[in-house]
Amino acid sequence: MTSEERSILFVSRSGAAGSGGDRAQDTFRAFHRARHPQSRWQDFVVSLPTGRAPLRQIRTYARLRDGHISGVGHASIGDFDRVLARLRPAEVVIGSSLFGPLAERARAAGARVVVQSHNCEFDYFAGEVAMRGGLSADLLRAAWRSERQCLAAAHLAVALTEHDAQRFRHLYESTCAIVVANPMLEFLRDRMAAHAPRAPGGRHGALFVGSPSRQNALAAERLVEAWRAGLPPLTIAGGVCAELGRRHRAPELAARGVTLAGFVQALDPLFAAAAALVCPLTLGSGIKIKMIEALGAGCRVLGSTEALNGFGFARASGWVGELDLCDPGAAFARLDAAPPDPEALRRALDAEIAAQRRRVELADAPPRPTAP
Repeated sequence: MTSEERSILFVSRSGAAGSGGDRAQDTFRAFHRARHPQSRWQDFVVSLPTGRAPLRQIRTYARLRDGHISGVGHASIGDFDRVLARLRPAEVVIGSSLFGPLAERARAAGARVVVQSHNCEFDYFAGEVAMRGGLSADLLRAAWRSERQCLAAAHLAVALTEHDAQRFRHLYESTCAIVVANPMLEFLRDRMAAHAPRAPGGRHGALFVGSPSRQNALAAERLVEAWRAGLPPLTIAGGVCAELGRRHRAPELAARGVTLAGFVQALDPLFAAAAALVCPLTLGSGIKIKMIEALGAGCRVLGSTEALNGFGFARASGWVGELDLCDPGAAFARLDAAPPDPEALRRALDAEIAAQRRRVELADAPPRPTAP
């Protein structure tokens, strides 16, 4: 089979709009297509449960009775088997480590299997269990089972951070090659080129953006508890505001210098006004799309150790820094003392993207024959 005839199947999911999930899928697809530009690419899309939140949760839990998660079920598995039989792809790129049953079938069909992770999903669902309890334990078991299947079937796994790669090795004792590469850094490079970020001036205050997921709710709650009058004013935007509004009275938040902006149509005006996006994530790692969007719009980022996983390349440029909730004011004092260097960020980002691509290319290369 020539390179022009080589067929590659990309497995993605739909229905993740609003969380940045669809944008990530598009970026992952472009990243992996660039690995084999002469190949013929086909898409297989797995639909997530849809509907209003309660109905979506019921449908998700109903699928767990059959051991499935993230849109994978008997129907999608049957459809996937038929696509494999028709296309006979040389490679299948699995766009989520929650697609374990599909990875198994792709390998059994003779395809090379590449797994593109979003994060260590076990850690994400562990956070959900910590906040929800109850039936969420079924989600955690399903995530562990699916990731174990994916890593066992994979010839190559692409983890977004070294933290996630280490978690995969520890949790699943995987023997496949695991390479650290975050395709979203290329999205950041494109966004920076479009927005031409400059050393920020005329900005004031802190910004937190989060969906209503339990992990965002936990991070936002810790942030509100740590915020005090005298710190830069804090604006919280996104679906997480509904939960905070139920837990805290407006006068209490105002006394702490906290404003709940609620859902907003566009984040760029908020990024343009804030001195820094604050990310006090404590569970998991993953893509952190809001951090990438903020940096691309010229807004600096203060994050926890977990949030800054994968952003070490940007530290020396002054665009990212540590956020210690025991003393948030110290983080802002460090921002004022060290103006960021946009060109240093661009150079560091380009170097990191090139290094990650080299690692993937080396892992993609066929093994050299051993001497007799």
